[in-house]
Amino acid sequence: MVRKGGRIASRHETRGAAVAAAKRIAGRSDVVLADSVDRLTSDAPLGLLLGDVAVGEGTRTTLRVPHAVAEAARQLADEIGTSKNDAIIRLALAGARVVEGAREVAQKREARWEALVGHEAVGDEFPDADEMRAASFALRDGDE
Repeated sequence: MVRKGGRIASRHETRGAAVAAAKRIAGRSDVVLADSVDRLTSDAPLGLLLGDVAVGEGTRTTLRVPHAVAEAARQLADEIGTSKNDAIIRLALAGARVVEGAREVAQKREARWEALVGHEAVGDEFPDADEMRAASFALRDGDE
C-alpha cells in the first residue's frame, strides 16, 4: 500500500511494486518504507493512538485548530501514516480518555474522603487512625 498525505494512494501485490509506485507518486527516489504502521508505533504512547476510529460517524464541524495541536497532529500523521484530520481526531480521543481517567480518580478520591470523614466528622473532629482504617477497608471491600 502507498500512502500520500496520510491517504491511501495505491495498493500493490508486492513490496517492489509499492516502492516503485511510491517513488513515482512522490516524484523522487527518497520515500519512507515501513513493514507496517503497527510495527513502527506499537510502543506506548503512539500505540495507544492506533485503535480504530469510526471516521464516518459523529457530528461534522468546522473548527480553528491551535498551532500547537496542528503541529502535534502533523507529526502524528507522519508517524502513523494517516491524514492530519484523522490525527486530530485520534489526539482528541486520547485526550478524552485522559479526562475520563481523571474524573474516575476524582470520584474515587471524593468517595474515599466521604467514607473517611465526610458524614462521620462532627465539628472539627476527625476520626482516629483505627476508624479511618476501618472505613478505608470497608470502602475497598465494597461495604456501604
